[in-house]
Amino acid sequence: MEFIEHTIAWCKGEVFEGRIILFTGILIIVSAFLFYKMGTTPYAKAIVLPLLVLGVFYSATGLAMNFSNEKRIEQFSKEYEVNKKEFIKEEKQRVENFSNWYIYTRISMSIIIAAGIVMYFIGGTTLTSIALVLMILGFSGFALDHFSQERAKTYYEQILKTKV
Repeated sequence: MEFIEHTIAWCKGEVFEGRIILFTGILIIVSAFLFYKMGTTPYAKAIVLPLLVLGVFYSATGLAMNFSNEKRIEQFSKEYEVNKKEFIKEEKQRVENFSNWYIYTRISMSIIIAAGIVMYFIGGTTLTSIALVLMILGFSGFALDHFSQERAKTYYEQILKTKV
């Protein structure tokens, strides 16, 4: 198996994750609409806007991931054909650079969840609704980050195994 196939597999994993995020965003937007149309309680009415914001954020993120990684497949294939050794060297450096960020995203997600918990116990319909959405964001961020880091680790292992 040629190294570029591992790069393409990594990009396709990112595209797949982007599509999951986009689909989740659409479901959240639909949920917000349903709460708006069918919700009768104060909490049901209060969660509409926070859900809508989260849904739009997820949808935009998913679309961006999808398009950027689709472009990367083509770009990386061209770069690999031009200079295989240099491409692998650059990929090693790129993965090392962004792999350091996983700890920061985990800290950020922890802070978001903690803020959600605090806001939840402060109470009130608006704060509670925002709190619930923050906790959804934080926990889903943990899940997405986990799979992203797993793909990065697998890809990095392939980089190290490749003789240049």
